Amino acid sequence: ARSGTPDWDPGTLIIQPTARVLIDWIAMIRANPVPIAIDVETDGGHIMEAPLTFIGFSDGETSVSAQLLKANRRPFYAVPGEDSAVRDAIRGLLADRAVEKTGQNFQFDLLVMKRNGLWPVRGFTFDTMLAHHTVRCEEPDALEYLASFYLNCPAWKGLAGEAKGAGFGLGVPDARIALYNCMDACVTARLRPHLQLELAA
Repeated sequence: ARSGTPDWDPGTLIIQPTARVLIDWIAMIRANPVPIAIDVETDGGHIMEAPLTFIGFSDGETSVSAQLLKANRRPFYAVPGEDSAVRDAIRGLLADRAVEKTGQNFQFDLLVMKRNGLWPVRGFTFDTMLAHHTVRCEEPDALEYLASFYLNCPAWKGLAGEAKGAGFGLGVPDARIALYNCMDACVTARLRPHLQLELAA
């Protein structure tokens, strides 16, 4: 990590929010647009078949991970009407051009979201992996490496098992995967300004 980087503080992490909390957070972001980062998790299957299980959002200060499916692939929001209301709110946010969106290797997330009906996605303006590769092509481009180098962020990938998504339904508590998803989104959001400065230098 770079010398002089302050100790890591992830800010507010909201995991498995109620439908009302999630919908209200999305409404707040859309009412006062700020750039956000998005990260998705699947159950580890093939990209064109795996269901989207968690979707995380972060403005860099507050990060939210919404669990959409349980391990049995039934809706997490089980009260009648909640699942459709949550998905409608998420679709509204994704389609809102006024809210700039950042991702890490976002082509993967875009494919997963489209495959799972969270589409269209508008306002995508920044990919942290592509930006880092542009300025430091000889270095690793994994999110955890970028987080360590630019943000002095400690490792968190072990929260959900050795491989991304491998723990879902395989004994890893859903709350740990939600935290992992939250951290991915938070780190991606905070990397954006650092990488923008690198690109502008």
